[in-house]
Amino acid sequence: MPLRDTSARSPRTPTTAVGIVGLTLVTAVTVAGLLWEHPPAPRPHSADPAVFSAERAWEHLEEVAAEPSPIGSEENARVRSYLVEELESLGVEVEIQEGLGAYSFRSSSNEVGRVHNVVGRLPGADPTGRVILAAHYDTVFHSPGASDDKASVAAILETARALTSGSSLRNDLVLLLTDGEEPGLLGASLFAEEEASKGGVVLNWEGYGNTGPSQLFQTSHGNAGLVGEFARSAADPVGESAMTEFFQFGGSNTDFTALREVGFVGLDFSWVDGIAHYHTATDTLENLDSSSLQQHGDNMLSLARGFGERDLTTLDTDEDVTYFTVFGAVTAYSSQWIWPLTIAGISGVLVTAMLARRRHMVTVPRLMVGTVGMLVPLLAAPIVAIGWWQLLLSIRPEYEALTRGDTGDPFNPGFYRLALVAFSLAILIGWYLMLLRRVGHLALAVGGLVWVGVLGVGAAATLPGVSYLGAVSALAASAGIIVSLLVGGKRPVWGVMAITIGVMPGVVLNAITSRSTLSALGIAGGYAAAAGVVLTGLVALPLLGTALGEGSQDRVDAPSRSRWRRPLVPLSALALALVFTVVGLSVSRFDDDRPESAHLSYLFDPDTDGALWVSENTAPHPWAARLAPNEAEGAPMSFPLPYRSRVEWQGQAETAPLEPPELTVLDEPVDGEEHSIRLRVVSPRNAEILVLTVDAIVEEVTVSASGMIAPKLHPARPKERSEWPFELRFSDPPMDGFDVQLRLANGGVPRLAVSDITIGLDDIDEFANRPRGVGSSIGRLPSDSVVVGRMYQP
Repeated sequence: MPLRDTSARSPRTPTTAVGIVGLTLVTAVTVAGLLWEHPPAPRPHSADPAVFSAERAWEHLEEVAAEPSPIGSEENARVRSYLVEELESLGVEVEIQEGLGAYSFRSSSNEVGRVHNVVGRLPGADPTGRVILAAHYDTVFHSPGASDDKASVAAILETARALTSGSSLRNDLVLLLTDGEEPGLLGASLFAEEEASKGGVVLNWEGYGNTGPSQLFQTSHGNAGLVGEFARSAADPVGESAMTEFFQFGGSNTDFTALREVGFVGLDFSWVDGIAHYHTATDTLENLDSSSLQQHGDNMLSLARGFGERDLTTLDTDEDVTYFTVFGAVTAYSSQWIWPLTIAGISGVLVTAMLARRRHMVTVPRLMVGTVGMLVPLLAAPIVAIGWWQLLLSIRPEYEALTRGDTGDPFNPGFYRLALVAFSLAILIGWYLMLLRRVGHLALAVGGLVWVGVLGVGAAATLPGVSYLGAVSALAASAGIIVSLLVGGKRPVWGVMAITIGVMPGVVLNAITSRSTLSALGIAGGYAAAAGVVLTGLVALPLLGTALGEGSQDRVDAPSRSRWRRPLVPLSALALALVFTVVGLSVSRFDDDRPESAHLSYLFDPDTDGALWVSENTAPHPWAARLAPNEAEGAPMSFPLPYRSRVEWQGQAETAPLEPPELTVLDEPVDGEEHSIRLRVVSPRNAEILVLTVDAIVEEVTVSASGMIAPKLHPARPKERSEWPFELRFSDPPMDGFDVQLRLANGGVPRLAVSDITIGLDDIDEFANRPRGVGSSIGRLPSDSVVVGRMYQP
């Protein structure tokens, strides 16, 4: 039975026609705000020498992005030589920084490798510090890395050309082109070890995907001065602190991570779209968006000049700011204002509720039902998004190979994205209309804003950089409703104008963040964007009601105009979602240019003379299933697999004459003394990666090779119990191997395992080359790898 409204009729609110105009205006401004972030057209080669030209940078990219250049490869050395020659031709002082890089991740994996950083230096005219432009020139094994990260390398070369064509900057400029980022931030860790004492402002440049706006997505702590200079100097700024919080919460890393941890301050930039191409063979010149490169370079050059000319000693690095960018304007406010704004936002919603109750436009029971009711679409939309993605996987199981955990995108995902938005809006509007007659428009609108304000409170407590999405949205929208309640009875146009102005900031801000989230996580992680779309809709709900003719309905049982037409809105959104899904299925297909992905590796245990074909794909490609047809059960080999690989499918393989890695114990633990053990590990196969695994917790690691000593590692303790809690991976090990000393957390003699990894299956007799249209799949264990391992007990 509907809740009865015993209140008297309130003054007349804005008309339906004016509400439609307001909603149309907010929609238009939101779309314009999204389109504003689209990268600019690339400048031609003939552009002014003082500006950045994507066409000029493209010439460098053609030289360095033809082939994969993983750490230690011949192509890696060729690319490095080209970079040195180009920088020296500009008069840049160049150094090859060679050594062992080492980095420990929070996941308790530990990386070491031989790296060769290219470090260029341009002395400043009157330096107050250093500005460091950083990017990495190495790639993963199967990707040319046009976007990740050679486009950024080419942009640095073009930026250096533009800077050297004029007078010197005030501050010293360092051009840091790192090696070994892909295995584990190795080049950055070496630079950090040797140059942390000199400090500097780091501007790091990445390429996640292959298109989209170049945006600021990460900062160091104490970012007030950095963001302030970004706002003043960036030629085409895009960025929001919400994405910074999401990135750091997700545990992802870039070279900037290793530099920030030792005291460097700075900013991290990347385009974040087209992630189906990330770390794959399709990360090529042909698929790279040159407009994104233009925006990357415009911001790189302008920020190099901005930071290069300012007094870096006055840079405020004590205070954090929350920031966002709309229509190219950066808004930032001190972290000290986070809680006041958050409290103001949720208080504004409460004041709105009290004022509406005082004017007899809502009742307390309705407000409670409206608040609880509007939580439903906020929960339902992500659930539907997850179920919809699973449906897509059942229709196109080959999509699974493009995912990485909860993230991933098909090729050409545009129509899927539109479908996800349409589904989310259909859920919100449909549920709103179902409750409308029983609860009333204003109770539902205020109830929705309650959750927007709660988002602000929760974010302020856990992810402060996200709080503005709730605080600013709730404060502005509630202010608009309050003004409408006060003046809208006699002046309905003024009332709808107030609501329109009030909801606009929150709608635009949440829409931009939802779009960025969907680009970063893909359709596989679309549940997060679906929640964002519903939040955007909750902010717009006060205006939506006026557009549906509810602005003048102050009783739940009052007559409603054109009630039979209202279901057409959510039904139309649902129909569009279905149409977009069908179109998405037709355009998001695989071909030679956008190949299907298949993971396949070969494992060999010489102690048992056992060999297996394995795949990490949940849904194996038929080509891989031919060799690995059986579901994996338990540990596939007697030794632990590198990268803590999770094998899903396996099949018996013929044994190959492969020499296993060798381990020699140089010093064993002695009772009563410090629990340490010293080992030597060698790969007779001269493998690309050499792995040591220990069944004990390790507190400190010292690695040496070829007369070089890596920075000491202090591994993170595993969050969960594991049979093999410690893993050390050495990329590009020398022929004579490496020595490692481990300080153990407890006594006793641990079990040890070693394995080595080579890339390429051509030497395995059963292997048949991949057919056209089938590429390598991303996995923990590199695809197309040969792994040989064995156990040791000292």
